[in-house]
Amino acid sequence: VGTDENPKDFSVEEVKILATNNSVMTSYYFQKAFISFTFRMYDDSKHYSEKYLDCIVNTWANLLFAHSYHAFYMGLISFWLARKSGDEQQWHERGKRSKLALKKWAESSQWTFENKWYLLEAEESYCNNHFDRAKLYYEKAISSAKDHKVRKD
Repeated sequence: VGTDENPKDFSVEEVKILATNNSVMTSYYFQKAFISFTFRMYDDSKHYSEKYLDCIVNTWANLLFAHSYHAFYMGLISFWLARKSGDEQQWHERGKRSKLALKKWAESSQWTFENKWYLLEAEESYCNNHFDRAKLYYEKAISSAKDHKVRKD
């Protein structure tokens, strides 16, 4: 995991693609946010999540399958940042938008997305200090994953 904003191992062509292709930038910033979140690097998670959210607004391919996972992980990251930051309301709203996007995916395929949607419901409830409700949704997420034979995510 690097910390250099402008990695030196990119070719001139790669730098040009990153600078001119919003879809590529969206994926790049998502991956950086995800890695930062995975390693609990708060400032980097926040920075790259903001960059990702700025890019996703102008990305033409919003219905790609990968974007369902982007919505899921950005929801997890946003609710985590809401609990950790002074910008709680802003990150909470971002988490709710991700949760609603994932709900659309879950409505089209419960088998694949229901457990993830329940998990975001649990995270939102936890953020709102509704711990009993959070526990219920965590249990629903586990049950849904078992029912739909989800092996890993």
